[in-house]
Amino acid sequence: MNYFQIILLLILIIEIFTITEKKKEEIKQEANGKYISSWMGLERTGENIQSDLSQISSYSTTFTDISYERYDLGSQSTLVNNGFTDVTNDIKSDGLGTWPMITTVSLTKFHELMENPNQFITQATEEAVKRQFTGYNIDFEIESDSESDAQLFAQFLTQFADALHQHNIQLSVDIASWSTFWDFDLISNTSVDWIITMDTYCGNDDLFVQYLQKAIQKIPIQKLLVGLITVDPNTQKPFTTDQLILRFSQLTQNQIKGIGIWDEPVPDNWWYFISSFINGHCC
Repeated sequence: MNYFQIILLLILIIEIFTITEKKKEEIKQEANGKYISSWMGLERTGENIQSDLSQISSYSTTFTDISYERYDLGSQSTLVNNGFTDVTNDIKSDGLGTWPMITTVSLTKFHELMENPNQFITQATEEAVKRQFTGYNIDFEIESDSESDAQLFAQFLTQFADALHQHNIQLSVDIASWSTFWDFDLISNTSVDWIITMDTYCGNDDLFVQYLQKAIQKIPIQKLLVGLITVDPNTQKPFTTDQLILRFSQLTQNQIKGIGIWDEPVPDNWWYFISSFINGHCC
């Protein structure tokens, strides 16, 4: 091989490397256009915490954010640490967004919160700034048929989100159709960053499509995260391949920006579909 052949070979190698790196960057940018989140139920769900942290670490280039049980709404408008394992630093070390949950099922505690929302918002904001959270995930699963409660909840979400936004901290909220506490129209017009559907946890394929369409019609697409559950709630068995194809095809066809998976661990046969969703084709 003469001098000129060596030079040409080196140029070819450099071009191949450049194209490969450019393709990697394109894939990375494409993946970054989708939001892939999962929840950790921790002690509340009897989770194998270390095993699931290992999975999250292994798929840290696929996940964008992790939400996890951390706080409860306490009495008298307070934020209460639930005492579960603190996985915040583990998630941060993987370069992922941290979204501790704030949970309640208590209508009484909600009414107490509404009597003094500023106290709670101040406490929660100070905690988020101190811990450098990406955001909070509000999981208030309250049964109420009061239109007033729905209005108060939506007002609270905007007030809380606005306070957090002053510190570049975000807010997401979980909603469903089984309680009028969640008014889709009111919540869609709040300042929250993400609205996550729990309706779409359903096992029935037709219902999944129906609830997905409702979410698309009601929620701004840039705020919509479609909730997915890892087992069929009707049978408590893993979803079949056909069920996964239907769900991820619907997500892709409807140009959904992100998903929230309840809950860790994500089944092995999901990763192909998640990857296809990220890359904009399924299935």
